[in-house]
This record gives sequence, structure tokens and C-alpha cells, in this order.
Amino acid sequence: MKYTLFVLTMLLCLSACKKNTEEIVVNDGLIGRWQLVKSGIGIGGGGSYQDADPAKPEIIEFKKDSSFTANVNAVYLKDYNAYSLINADEIKFLPALILYQNFTYKVFNGTYLKIYMPCIESCILEYKSVK
Repeated sequence: MKYTLFVLTMLLCLSACKKNTEEIVVNDGLIGRWQLVKSGIGIGGGGSYQDADPAKPEIIEFKKDSSFTANVNAVYLKDYNAYSLINADEIKFLPALILYQNFTYKVFNGTYLKIYMPCIESCILEYKSVK
């Protein structure tokens, strides 16, 4: 009787578990595709974060050959087409024009990327890795 009750309890527990249908993509450091999750702008004593619009996904991609692409929705980075790593936490974005911009970045376990933009206050773009 105890065994039957135990088996029924385990089956109930297993059937109540929700399966995570979102596939986890792990990029090779910075190399790979990233989708904006949220952006943040610090204004004085505090700051505000805004979730990305899933209807207009902002996708960026860093390639091994130092080329960079960003879709039209990627407002802050769409004008850049290449990059170079300055050191372990700083990247230089290169546009088709002569100008360039240095940003600080951090990759977390190949699944999460933060880009810190040089604003008067702090500006942060947060991305998750995607296929």
C-alpha cells in the first residue's frame, strides 16, 4: 500500500512539472547572435530599465572574422559593421564611416551579454544568446 501511494505521488509530481520549451543557446564568448532583452538608462540618482519589444526583436551578431551585423531594429548599434577587441572587457565598434566607438562589455556563461555605452549617465544594453 505504501509503495502504491509513493508511486502515485511521484507520478503526480512529475505530471505537474512544466517543461521549459525555450532552448538555451550558448555562444562562444562574444562570437554569435544576441537578442536584446532590455535596455537601461541611468538618470541622476536612479535609472530605468525597459523590456525589449518582442514584436520587433533587436538582433546583433559578432562573427569570428571581426565583422558585425545588426538588424534594422537594433537602434543603438545598426550603423556598425565591424568590431575589434581592445582588451578582455572593451570592444571597439567600427562603422562603415571613419568614426568608431568604444564600449565596455561582459559575457556571462556564453548566454548573456551586457554592453555598457558611454553616456552622460550609465546606459546598458542586455542581450540573450539566440540561434
